[in-house]
Amino acid sequence: MFRRKITANPIANRSQRWICNALMELMKEKPYNKITITEICNKANLVRETFYRNFSSKDAVVKYCLEQKFNDFINSMSACENKLDLFHIGLYYFNYWKKEKEFLNILIQNKLVNIILDNFSHYLNLIIDDFIDKEESIEARNYIVDMYAGATTTLLIKWVLNDCKESPDEMARIITEYGPISRKCLCKN
Repeated sequence: MFRRKITANPIANRSQRWICNALMELMKEKPYNKITITEICNKANLVRETFYRNFSSKDAVVKYCLEQKFNDFINSMSACENKLDLFHIGLYYFNYWKKEKEFLNILIQNKLVNIILDNFSHYLNLIIDDFIDKEESIEARNYIVDMYAGATTTLLIKWVLNDCKESPDEMARIITEYGPISRKCLCKN
């Protein structure tokens, strides 16, 4: 499994951002599987030791980049003063990722969808947990979150590959009306 060092140290956090930015820039120039740690370090103007002090692998860097994006998404959604229903969460979701479609396209083109799915599954758990029937077992709740993460991630990827031609409103409508969470689950206890 890939990992990164979680720290409050501002210098380490800055190095992590630089490494993330360097990898994303390199992925615009060449395929992910051809990029070396040395190239990332050179692009970030950091030494290899700094890379390995913060990350275990390139995949850990990608995961970190996604975490930063998803944290931005969660923070922007949290700024809303009203309690959000699934449609409005979907609307925030598709509006946010439309702005980040270049980033997602880079990951998709480099066959890193598995990392997208893993990350989205974790963060969607934080968002949709309140919409799942409280009587469900922990295992069932995990399955429901994974089902929704898989569906929304697949929908997001197809939408990005289609250059986000449909509006975020239309995508939110589709996921709300036809998504995997049933009407029963939408009724809060």
